[in-house]
Amino acid sequence: MACKRSVLVLGGAGFIGSAISERFYHEGYDVTVVDGLLNQSGGRRENIDRILPHIQFIESRIEDIDNIVELVGKFNLIIDCMAWTSHHLAIENPLYDLQLNAASHLHLINALNEGQGKQIIFLGSRGQYGSPDSDLITEKTPMIPEDIQGVHKLTAESYYRLYAKFKKLNVVSLRLPNCFGENQPLSGLDIGLVGGFIRDLLNNHTLDVYGERKRFLVYVKDVAGIIFKLSQEKTSGFCAYNLGGQEITIQQLVEALISIIGSGSFVVKEVPDHIKAIDMGNALICEEKLRAKLGDIRSTDLLMALSNTVDYFKLEL
Repeated sequence: MACKRSVLVLGGAGFIGSAISERFYHEGYDVTVVDGLLNQSGGRRENIDRILPHIQFIESRIEDIDNIVELVGKFNLIIDCMAWTSHHLAIENPLYDLQLNAASHLHLINALNEGQGKQIIFLGSRGQYGSPDSDLITEKTPMIPEDIQGVHKLTAESYYRLYAKFKKLNVVSLRLPNCFGENQPLSGLDIGLVGGFIRDLLNNHTLDVYGERKRFLVYVKDVAGIIFKLSQEKTSGFCAYNLGGQEITIQQLVEALISIIGSGSFVVKEVPDHIKAIDMGNALICEEKLRAKLGDIRSTDLLMALSNTVDYFKLEL
């Protein structure tokens, strides 16, 4: 029988997953983390060092857990953070992205028994919408992804939508914009917009800023707080919510990072074809549905959050 306040966090040693694991631990939950620490996934034991002595950690891919049915059966609350967030690399290696962003979630669903009323929170993506013919993205906006990562995130969410009916599951999908903060990947070619800019500025590289594009940013600790609040609300069947994030142009973001770091430079260029092909446009993300569910949504001051992230990169690099 499941503990009253226990949670299973899949992908819980990754960038976002580690923040969620830590938040639930500090809220008094018994936390079990499953993470295979897979290549390029962002999963690192160091991400959960602070809580590792106090939680159960299973270092394994979900596909390789022999007693997965027994394991998931112990928990009424499951947070599904399993993901690969490298948009450009996913185009080069779509089969690896398929494993991490689609198939892994199907392994979880397959292990769930029907009718147990479990609560599952899945981390979706704004990338599922692609580049809509609209200035405002709501949960009813048609989803036509522009890249492989978006295709597979939508696929995973679609599995949950279907099996919520077939297996009587209670599933929330939280569709996230660009996330940044402590524990995000430091190495590799595709570590995220904010992380890539910070790393290049700290290495004295001149940044290329392409066009007048906007982005919507969310701090990882704010995401963890929202996930926790969602876990305290009752959900019946499948429900999806958009998280809007804080709007900023890419040039304003770069200027803010240069101000925080105290040095750096950039040049404005035309958007190259390989970026233009997967660009998702400047449509505003509506989060009214999420606010109606949770009330006020805490948002850390953007400059403070960026400063915290810069400090993390300085320490780790």
